[in-house]
Amino acid sequence: MQASSLPGKTTEIKFCGLRSAEDIALAAELGVGYAGLNHIPKTPRYLEFDALAELVRAVPEPMKSVVLLQDAEITLLERIVLELKPDLVQFHGSESWRVCDYFEVPFIKAVHPLAAGVDSRFSYLDYYGNVEAFLWDATLEGGQGGSGQTLDYSRIPEQRRSGAFIAGGLTPETVADAIHRVKPRAVDVSSGIEEQPGVKSPERMRAFVEAVRSADAAAGA
Repeated sequence: MQASSLPGKTTEIKFCGLRSAEDIALAAELGVGYAGLNHIPKTPRYLEFDALAELVRAVPEPMKSVVLLQDAEITLLERIVLELKPDLVQFHGSESWRVCDYFEVPFIKAVHPLAAGVDSRFSYLDYYGNVEAFLWDATLEGGQGGSGQTLDYSRIPEQRRSGAFIAGGLTPETVADAIHRVKPRAVDVSSGIEEQPGVKSPERMRAFVEAVRSADAAAGA
């Protein structure tokens, strides 16, 4: 059953751009459900393949490992899926449903409501068969994410909000408002819990989780 911030429910949390086993361990201790591991070249949080493999193995149950890719070659996707066996793949570019469904593994698909040419109802999303969730992000299609740019929540159609992940500009200070306005299944944060690009802050990691739990408690009051 998909969690949400409705009364009695718990908003799931995804920490993205994790780069060390220590950060993964702290996230797990805090009850974070998803560890996002970046394999998108030329980004501050990029992990070389060997480092990525090591951190996928470091993700403890029940936390789920999520490998981020952006318009990757099928050969790389095959290597990720068959060798590393992450719990989920996150497609962050312009990947079609054919690419995302190719290996029949669960995935998260980023949705970019600012991208040109998308219809207001996002009907193309219905073609993605094995999708675990859609991640609504503030970056443009093909963008790298983690920019801290704030998502305009009004761009998410009401009929698409159930089960949604949201990202873009979330911080310990802003996440409660996002939960109140969208009532998402999960919130996804990267730069909002960092000291500098690619370097996570344990204090901000803790503060973010505390803010989410406080928002959940307020929603259920």
